[in-house]
Amino acid sequence: MGIGMLKLKSFLIGLIFLVLVLFAITLVIPRHITIAREANIAARPDSLQAFLEDLNQWPHWCTWKKGVVLLPTAPGEVPLHYQFHGLLPATGGFSLTRAGSDSTHLEWTVLVTLRWYPWEKMSGLAMDKILGASMDSSLRNLKALYGENP
Repeated sequence: MGIGMLKLKSFLIGLIFLVLVLFAITLVIPRHITIAREANIAARPDSLQAFLEDLNQWPHWCTWKKGVVLLPTAPGEVPLHYQFHGLLPATGGFSLTRAGSDSTHLEWTVLVTLRWYPWEKMSGLAMDKILGASMDSSLRNLKALYGENP
């Protein structure tokens, strides 16, 4: 066996070892991730809920233009189904509670289930930063829009 073949064999063994270590690390990363953001909005809960239930209004404030489906609602709850590109379907939605005479505490959650693939589970580590930043931006837009048009 020549020197070149030994180097190739060592490289392949090292690569296989690295892949196995990466896979082992991803075994401890959870498959279910909850991303949550909250805000207080100067509006009554019933008024804000009606606004959130109108998906035609979403393009005016939400950075997610597609992949959101409204599920049957109840007072104080706006459940949603999400389909993000390349991921399993997710659930979540809005929970609204009175925070004062004319103020609502709004909590927005997204519950994401990841596949067992190591690369998808590794992406889950950054999901809070990516989706959370979009949720923060959308909530700022909602506060501004709703504050201007109660």
